[in-house]
Amino acid sequence: MKIKKSPPRRLAPYPSSVKNLINSISSCALKYLPTILSSIKDWNYPKSDFFHWIPVLNRFDSILATLVEKYDFKNIQSKDFGTTNENGENDKEILLSILKFTKFLWDNCTNRNLYNSYEHLNELLHSRDLDVLEWTLKLLLKPAQRVGTQRNLRSFRSAASTTRIQVLAQLWNTKDFGLDIPQLALSEIVEIPNECTTINFQFYRVVGEKGHEDSKDSDHSDGLVIVSQQKVSGKSDWEIFQNLVEEYAIPEDQKFAFWQKVRIARSITEPEKRIQLLRIRLLAIGMMGCMASEEVVQEKLFLYEPDLILKISGLLQAESRAPLSLKSAALQALENVARSRTFLNQVLNALNASANHGSLMYLARNIVGDLNNQ
Repeated sequence: MKIKKSPPRRLAPYPSSVKNLINSISSCALKYLPTILSSIKDWNYPKSDFFHWIPVLNRFDSILATLVEKYDFKNIQSKDFGTTNENGENDKEILLSILKFTKFLWDNCTNRNLYNSYEHLNELLHSRDLDVLEWTLKLLLKPAQRVGTQRNLRSFRSAASTTRIQVLAQLWNTKDFGLDIPQLALSEIVEIPNECTTINFQFYRVVGEKGHEDSKDSDHSDGLVIVSQQKVSGKSDWEIFQNLVEEYAIPEDQKFAFWQKVRIARSITEPEKRIQLLRIRLLAIGMMGCMASEEVVQEKLFLYEPDLILKISGLLQAESRAPLSLKSAALQALENVARSRTFLNQVLNALNASANHGSLMYLARNIVGDLNNQ
């Protein structure tokens, strides 16, 4: 939704360099937008104001609305991102550049409560593209961190789907086979049992509910339905998902959770995709820590994984070989979970925060060392 609020009369002026950048982003041809946005590597301007960026944010909102409709993000994305079209436009590049630059604005502007495109970001959680999904979560985490302190984020609260976030944050089935977060975080090849590549899903069917009216298969009766599909070669994740949805008549409200199961089972043997999915899970855990009540976090996360905080903190230990991007996501997850007093002490204890040799001091020393070497 576009921003309709008018700027205040006493809005502070902004430098001509910022004005030129705003005009450039607002008026350039769509195919040049990713190039312009990606050229801003660092914020070399004074602290800005979202009121200054209303033309840019409204243009972004229109583009997001167009892409949501084009790729049917209101459901799980059914159409793949194509290559550059005849107009020289690449939809994925455009979308990613908007998400990244908007996050950049969140980090460097005031009056962030003006932002009003949450309904589009919520639909982007249905993206099958992991890059888009990850950057959508990174952006959504910014307003989520302000939910507890800002009363004027009603549009975010009403638009953000906690159900989708919960699905992305939930436990993987690898724990039963000795593979937990620290093992899955390794960038080298990890021996994955065949059971982890099997798609397992359960749901309770009530014939006559939405999604079952057209079912003519006599096997589609009331009761618990168990879906089990071993690894299949020669078919894409999306093809397998569509076939199983049709075969088992999986209802609409279960499709996103089922798609996540398919995505994990099919990607877990590929280190790059596995680590990206793990980053996505950590970002979703962080969002739950900000958005959900303590009761919901306890019920949806810690009931099934009581040692979750300890496992996440394992990524930050000195001996951890997890990539830096994963350590960053782990730190964000712990920071946001620690907003709750119920979990604060668990986080501090897991990080050994009171000791000089704890994980936090180790990270701080490494950061200082890296800065000194630059």
